[in-house]
Amino acid sequence: MFGIRYVGHLFFIIYAVLSVYYATERIVFIDSAKYLFDLINHQTLFITGREGGYPVLLLPLLFIKLKLSLYLVIAAFSVSYALLFYLIFLLIVYGLKSDAAAWLLIFSLILCTRDTFYYPATEVYLGMAYVCILYAVLFSEVIKHRVIRYGLSLILIYICYLTHPITIFLILPLLLYKLFELTEKKEKWVLALLACVSFLFYVVRPFMAKSINANEYTGYRKAFSVFSYLPEVFTAPSAHFFYIHTWQSTSIYLLAVVLFGAALIFYLFKRGIEKAIILFISVLTIWLLAAIVYIEGESAVVLGKAFAPLAFLCSLPLFHDILYEKKKWFNISVMLLLSGVLFLKFRDVALIGKHQKQRIENVRINIQQAREQGVNKAILKFDTLSSKNGLIPWAYSMESIILSSFDDAEQSVTIFIERENNTVNNEVLEQKDIFLYINPNEVLSQKQLNTAYFKLPEQKYVYLK
Repeated sequence: MFGIRYVGHLFFIIYAVLSVYYATERIVFIDSAKYLFDLINHQTLFITGREGGYPVLLLPLLFIKLKLSLYLVIAAFSVSYALLFYLIFLLIVYGLKSDAAAWLLIFSLILCTRDTFYYPATEVYLGMAYVCILYAVLFSEVIKHRVIRYGLSLILIYICYLTHPITIFLILPLLLYKLFELTEKKEKWVLALLACVSFLFYVVRPFMAKSINANEYTGYRKAFSVFSYLPEVFTAPSAHFFYIHTWQSTSIYLLAVVLFGAALIFYLFKRGIEKAIILFISVLTIWLLAAIVYIEGESAVVLGKAFAPLAFLCSLPLFHDILYEKKKWFNISVMLLLSGVLFLKFRDVALIGKHQKQRIENVRINIQQAREQGVNKAILKFDTLSSKNGLIPWAYSMESIILSSFDDAEQSVTIFIERENNTVNNEVLEQKDIFLYINPNEVLSQKQLNTAYFKLPEQKYVYLK
């Protein structure tokens, strides 16, 4: 398929440059800030229920062990995602020789991406990248031996399982595509067994307490109750978010919708009714899950990552079937057009970067306010904040201590955001050697902080004026 090597190398160079340029905005933000904070203080690999994300922690962990500057650790963490995606790209293109999988990887990372570029800690994108490897293995012409093909597939499915549960709804369409393309009955049974094993992984996941957190369990509960939400889901705030970002205020999902519609028409025209049904059900399932799990609405970042898997599914028919059957001149024209559209997506990412920089500046303003009052451990009431741009209260204590410690660990300041329904009790306020972590009920001893990066005096928490 035309130009994948040139487009791919350029794409990941830009992706890596933006990852470094916006490193602070990407990493000092909700889950990423928590991962970094825990990584610095524990100096070991751990992401509960998301072990597929371990590779991106290796480089920042090495920098922490070497006691390099906090900014270098942050930059290493941010660019680690780009490096891992690039390594996957190289494996797919040069090892498995699957141009279609390489295009799928690129489209998965950018097609439905804008705000979520600043939310790297969501393992959705890692999961999609691993599914692209699975695609390359399943349809590879390099791997001749079936035992190796399906053995590797099973390993990759398990890695996807360890990365994010949503990947099952990307894996099953791949397996079904492969199933309908096979002619040998015995191999069809093997593939059907692989699909059953894949589905079993995800069915048992919520019953394995160590594998999931409370938010994921809530998501599973809503997903298993999908039919009870159907009457209201299409008018819910989450659905409204999708509508306005498809054809109203922005066009984040417009190209994905166009590709989806074109694929359905192509399959119906080519009498590929089975694939049309698979695609339609898969896309509808992902859309419904995203809309139902966040039915009350959420931030653009969170909803963006929920709808992100649509990028993979809507691109799959284009690279697997449509371009495969066309003449070279048609492929070249389409790929040049789509490459141009995708690189314009980077412009949208950069535009959102301005808002993220302002969010960081707002945190720094509050840090400076605490310093001017001689306070290193502060509490701010949520309702008194002048700007709530991008503010996620539970992560603020970690975001603030990371930002305040850039130049010197001795300057560390942590600010806990107190909400009306989540107040700090008097017993906690009387303690001098604690760090308010995620909520008032989760406190850490200051002795657990890595003093090479964070140093807080033994003092009580003080409400900022």
